Amino acid sequence: MKLRYLATGVMTGLAAAAFAMAPIAGAANPSTTVDNGRTTMTDKKGHNAIVVKPPVVSPPMSYGQFATPGPFMFFD
Repeated sequence: MKLRYLATGVMTGLAAAAFAMAPIAGAANPSTTVDNGRTTMTDKKGHNAIVVKPPVVSPPMSYGQFATPGPFMFFD
């Protein structure tokens, strides 16, 4: 038997073993989640998810406790 055929057979066997073990290695995919207030970041191998919640904003009160000049215009 030639060494070339033996090496090809060994490499083919190693490649087949690597493909067979790939689902097992993929099952052990830990995820880390970091939550710092408004932002939640989840990291997995090959996947990142970032969720950002907008801040709570109150409507602008340009006229004291009123948002429009209506009360000043009609009730003087």
